This record gives sequence, C-alpha cells and structure tokens, in this order.
Amino acid sequence: MKANGDVAYEVTDLLLPDPITELNRYAKETGKNTGSLNKRPGSKVQKGGSKDKALNFVRSKIRKETGKPEGQRKKVKGAKSNEKNTGLQKKIDKLKSKRAYADRAKKAGFKSTQDYTNTVARYGSESNYKKGKGLGT
Repeated sequence: MKANGDVAYEVTDLLLPDPITELNRYAKETGKNTGSLNKRPGSKVQKGGSKDKALNFVRSKIRKETGKPEGQRKKVKGAKSNEKNTGLQKKIDKLKSKRAYADRAKKAGFKSTQDYTNTVARYGSESNYKKGKGLGT
C-alpha cells in the first residue's frame, strides 16, 4: 500500500493475452488475415487448398501416388527402422572398419596400428605408402 491508501500493482500482476492466439482468433472470427510473411493483411482466410478444382485434383492424384511425406506418417509401435545406420549398426560398422585397419597394419609388418598410422601420415595416404610415393620423392 502506498501512503495515501492507493494499492501498488506489480508488473507480474498484469496478465497480457497471448498475441499469437489473439491474431488467430481475429482471423477465425473475421475471416481476414492480419498479415504475415506470405499473406497480405485483409486477405481472405480459406481452408482446404486452392479454389482451383483442377489444381486440387492434380495435387490429390500426386499425393495418392507418392504417399505421405516422412514427417506425416504414423509410427507403428514395435516396428524396426529401415535406416541402415541406426545406433547399433553404426557401432558395428565402426568396429569392422577398425579391425580391417588393424589387419592392414599387421599385414604391412608393423607392431602396432599407431606405428602404421604415423608412417601413413608421413606419406599422405595409404595408397601413397603402398606406391612408395611421398617423403620428398
């Protein structure tokens, strides 16, 4: 309370309406857009695509042929993913490539893969090392 009896309000006491819902409500009630990136202010609000029947027909034909986009498909509970590189598959592929690299190092006659890596780095690549190119040649 203030000295003369007036009540002091804090900023948190005032509740302002959410501007997004207010804009949407205006468009629904009046049938006119308030203006956005792609729509002019005052243009008509319409649902269900274009007014051009031929365009709607072609769009629906294309949609039936191609099906729903990836983001709009419903998930099936318990279904496996078709993607090759899921988490487990990535780990398996990484382990296989690591073992193949270790086998190449052993075949080249190195005691450790780190020695092989250092030598290959000096040559620039494995193909240069195998050809004998690099190191100033």
